[in-house]
Amino acid sequence: LFGASDTSFTKTNLSANDEYCYFIKAIDVSGLRHSFSNIICQSTDYPKQPDVIYLSSVKADFEDNNAQVISLYVSDEPGIDIQGFIFEGSYPETAGYIDIGSVAYSGQSLISFKDTSNHQNSENFYRVQVIDGCGIRNNLSNQINNINLSLITDNEEARNTLLWNSAFGREGDITGYRLYRLQNATGNIGSIVYEAGSSENFYEDDLADFWQEDGEYCYAVQTIETNNPYIQDSSWSNMACGTIKARVWVPNGFIINGSVPTFNPVFAYADLSNYQMLIFDRSGTLLYSTIDQNAGWDGTYKGSTVEQGAYVYLIE
Repeated sequence: LFGASDTSFTKTNLSANDEYCYFIKAIDVSGLRHSFSNIICQSTDYPKQPDVIYLSSVKADFEDNNAQVISLYVSDEPGIDIQGFIFEGSYPETAGYIDIGSVAYSGQSLISFKDTSNHQNSENFYRVQVIDGCGIRNNLSNQINNINLSLITDNEEARNTLLWNSAFGREGDITGYRLYRLQNATGNIGSIVYEAGSSENFYEDDLADFWQEDGEYCYAVQTIETNNPYIQDSSWSNMACGTIKARVWVPNGFIINGSVPTFNPVFAYADLSNYQMLIFDRSGTLLYSTIDQNAGWDGTYKGSTVEQGAYVYLIE
């Protein structure tokens, strides 16, 4: 109800692609007489949206292990009228989705967004909302999760157990997961350790045969996806690392020219890039030194065999 001097009205919260019709009823001061205007109708012409707004993958950034890169595919049709996209994330400590950033749209079909909110060590969910040509939030994409990889190290058995969550929200078929052992935690992809089936979520990596290597092992998991109608893509987990503790076996004696002719310790899962062994007599005189882990003391000092007795070693 408006006053006699009012001549305009604004309708808000319109629905897309609907027709709205209006007329005016004028009432005299007695409230007994009235008249009606003509009827006028108007359809809402909403900005055109892409037919497909699809999140295809979440990839951990190995150079910045606190970040994840989210990939968005946007179909290209004539007349699209959108300003950009709002990326939203749902984390274990948040109640539902929160805004984590935005990307402007300039006609590109593939869009990347980096989530730097330091949520690598949890399973997170993501979605995207369109900002239409009027600046209004509109259609939502699919929801997609990251692959969170965790690791349990068993030093006694020299074994790493890998555990990861299943991939969710992809349009294609997740047929399995590839497990990679990375090279010295640099993020460079090494060899495939195992190909797991789609229903597998853990693997035990037996490292008993790798005792001569450095004890640090890092891993990543890649999704294997087929039959995607939009874009074929793979997600990558975070990099998870575990260290098998170094071990050393030191002989308590040796026999010159005998069955054990040198004093030579044996190492397992040790980083020997900075290795040194020193041998002293009981008075503190340095008799022998080496930086070669394969070299042992042969019981000589300045070309002569030392006397039988007790000697002191220092291994760093």
